[in-house]
Amino acid sequence: MKRIVSLIIALVMIASCVVTAAAKTGFSDVEEDRWSAASIVYAVNSGYMKGVGGDRFDPEGSLTRAMVATVLWRREGEPKPAAPSGFSDVPASEWYADPVAWARETGVVKGITDKTFEPDGKITREQLATMLFRFCSPLVPDMGDRADISSFRDASLVSDWAADPVRWAVAAGLIKGTDGNRLAPDGDATREQFAAIIERFDLYVLNAGTPLTEADFYVSPLGDDSGDGSFTHPFRTLSRAALAVRGIEKTASRGGVTVAVRAGRYVLFDFDLTPADSGAEDCPVRYVAYGDGDVTVTNGFSVGESDFVPLAEEEKANFRSNVVDKIRKADVGGLLPYGADVVEYSVYGEEGLLDVSRYPNRMSNGGEMFFEKSADVVGKTELKITNPVVYRRIEKLHTLDGVRIYGNVAYEAIFESAAIGSYDKGSATVTVADPTEISSYKWAGGFFTLTGSPDDPEEYRVRKDISVILMNASEELDAKGEFFADAKNGTLYVYEPEGEYNLIPSDKDISSKAEFISFEGISFEEASFEREYDMPVFYVDKEPGKEFKILNITDPQLNNDDAEKGEYAGLFLKKIVDELVASEKPDLITVTGDLAMGGEFGALSYLIDVLDATGVPWAPIMGNHDHQDLDAHIDMVADYVSAAKNSIFSRGDRELGCGNYLIVIRENGVPLHALIMMDTHGKFYKIDGEGKEYSEYGCLTDKQLKWYGRACEELAAMGVKESTFFCHIPCFTYREAFAAAFKDGLDRLSVDPRDGMQTGVWNEGYEDSFGVNFAGISSNPNDNGFFDLVLKYGNTKTLICGHNHENDFSIGYRGVRFVFALKTGCGFSWNPNLSGGTVIGIGSDSHASVRHHFVLS
Repeated sequence: MKRIVSLIIALVMIASCVVTAAAKTGFSDVEEDRWSAASIVYAVNSGYMKGVGGDRFDPEGSLTRAMVATVLWRREGEPKPAAPSGFSDVPASEWYADPVAWARETGVVKGITDKTFEPDGKITREQLATMLFRFCSPLVPDMGDRADISSFRDASLVSDWAADPVRWAVAAGLIKGTDGNRLAPDGDATREQFAAIIERFDLYVLNAGTPLTEADFYVSPLGDDSGDGSFTHPFRTLSRAALAVRGIEKTASRGGVTVAVRAGRYVLFDFDLTPADSGAEDCPVRYVAYGDGDVTVTNGFSVGESDFVPLAEEEKANFRSNVVDKIRKADVGGLLPYGADVVEYSVYGEEGLLDVSRYPNRMSNGGEMFFEKSADVVGKTELKITNPVVYRRIEKLHTLDGVRIYGNVAYEAIFESAAIGSYDKGSATVTVADPTEISSYKWAGGFFTLTGSPDDPEEYRVRKDISVILMNASEELDAKGEFFADAKNGTLYVYEPEGEYNLIPSDKDISSKAEFISFEGISFEEASFEREYDMPVFYVDKEPGKEFKILNITDPQLNNDDAEKGEYAGLFLKKIVDELVASEKPDLITVTGDLAMGGEFGALSYLIDVLDATGVPWAPIMGNHDHQDLDAHIDMVADYVSAAKNSIFSRGDRELGCGNYLIVIRENGVPLHALIMMDTHGKFYKIDGEGKEYSEYGCLTDKQLKWYGRACEELAAMGVKESTFFCHIPCFTYREAFAAAFKDGLDRLSVDPRDGMQTGVWNEGYEDSFGVNFAGISSNPNDNGFFDLVLKYGNTKTLICGHNHENDFSIGYRGVRFVFALKTGCGFSWNPNLSGGTVIGIGSDSHASVRHHFVLS
């Protein structure tokens, strides 16, 4: 269920106006560092005030009575007055006619006389206070205390009729003393003063007229992180407030530090608190909610279809001409954190995570591509694995002068940089100028390997004309729902937006490692669509009273030569499968990954023919080699498998991987046992703390863990008594299980793989274990909490994996059996003594038994 409400859209849009204003005023006579700059652009972006013509605001210009009436009328939403003003000097044709008529009608203004208004007359500071006082009365019924103004040197000059409004304006923080501690009640108000006053006025109204005067810092949705954190210039983010708190010495004499957070919804950035953000036992730090309403802190917010508008003319040049009319933009400037030029977003649509393009550009395989011109960096100066399928969409590149390529280019490891030699605009292909810049790197993975030196043309020839394709990420948009999040300018571009989009910043920790810190009246929420992912279910029927037999094969890993040239490996695989099927007569065949080597579709077709020829239904899951060659490859693998005659397979939600589904075994129509088929992906490429790239074998993602939990709940609701979990790459707990069961100090290689239950091999309590860990356990090195879920739901009693070709152990650990299935065939990394299949028998009691069936060469 969605946990983000539409209120945040309005609040964040207001906040984005403030932040944008502080950075760039848009007026030639308002410098960015002018004291009133932020207030001026706030008033302009809010629609309250406008420039005086051209690109000028005239900040020191006099404020007129007509101007004040018009600003307050705009703030009220430009209501239509019931009748003309009745003032002889306010013609109906003038721009201020309706505002003055409305202001007289509501009692906000009175005329100089009954018949005249003097619209061009300069307004004094006490007159302005009086008009705001009248305007505020219906908005804030309890307008709070009145200030003692006797300390001001010219307090006696305040007119009797203006005394109460002036005292209220000073108490509310709207009017402050001028140089020399004067109120200057009869002094002319300027346009920039009014901009500052109207900004403070909004804060006062939103706080229902009850400012907290005892807080050290204030935070408000209408705040500005470039302010000082005072009540009239509050911060906009909790992160900026935490930074201010960090700079305070927490001593007993201070007694405590208070951050007052006005009611509203906030977007969170990097709020992982440390002891430096904390207080002390005698000087605690309190974040306290105030104002009318709740304080909710979230790590994102939603924008909907109504928030998107057409592109401005100057923006259209960034997109291809054939799609530009279908692209819409939304202002998301409210997500910009304090002090950040670029922040990466995750963007969720109603169908889940959108991961086609991102700023900085990021493809669905996690690759990034950026380029640099001189010292002007666009995105980052590093790129990782790239996606050539996406690149072919690009028709143009803005400039190439002085550009250098960084990172991993076209499957070539360039971890420093390579200069560009030439550029073909038609294909958007760039050629590296000097191939020697990359000669020291090797690429292994089934594509090609660069070794030797340029002096060895036979070895070097394949890389001599290395080329890559550059893109501008915004040009990439050409399919429904694709997006480009320009974080620096605070704009989200979407091709034909539909539904809502949830934007989540990359830094979203809400954890406190600090003591003596409290949050009073403040709730933290995670911004996400709690999407109900598809859960494909296949049903197979078990013959009553007879064991349902599953034959699992894993890691065939043929290549095209094995299949197309009648090589031994292909023939041996067919021999093993045929012998296993003839001997075991299975009701179902499962395949736990690595169907063929990556990119070898001849081999995949051969395997499908072998399996289909058995006449037995077969159900595969994907392994890391099936994910090889990026996403375009796994889609083709899925298409091949789906088209097979006897396959049981569902690609399912692409966001979860490829192939997450359930098979429910029924007896007499009643669900008895379930097979949970899960994709554990390929290798994930990451960057460590020193900026070096490394890889980890895949594991279940957070979304898959949620999917697994829901699967367990649905199976329980069906009445399924027990389930078996199939995946390719073992979970982290396989390591723990083997370490607990196998006796220390034994030579694993001395154990007969077909007799792993021999005396003296296993620790006490593990005598029902068999097989041995010969090759190490190549799981993800991090425990992602999957086994905790297995124990929590209690239904999954057997885990079966492949991937480690020289392991065959089966261990009962904490009530769950961990099984390495036998490798089938003699593909990559083969132990001739560990070849065959693994048999799972499901009895009428729902329990699964496991044994290996060896087929030796």
